[in-house]
Amino acid sequence: PNTSEIFLSGGVVAVYSEGWRLKCQEASWDFAKNLISAQGGAEFTKDDIFVYGDEIQTDRELTKIKVAGGGVRKGK
Repeated sequence: PNTSEIFLSGGVVAVYSEGWRLKCQEASWDFAKNLISAQGGAEFTKDDIFVYGDEIQTDRELTKIKVAGGGVRKGK
């Protein structure tokens, strides 16, 4: 429920029904904070947004994105 946290490791690939895809080595999702964290060659894609880095933190809607060791690209 709203107080849960999910942690995944080892070649994570996740696809969310809202249209985004996450690929990384480790990921966690804190429901209470609406915070998704990804480490290790992390990549987020949604529509024409591509986010990559050593570590990425974002919310489910990708409205707030924090990237360490990478960047954000819009367009194809």
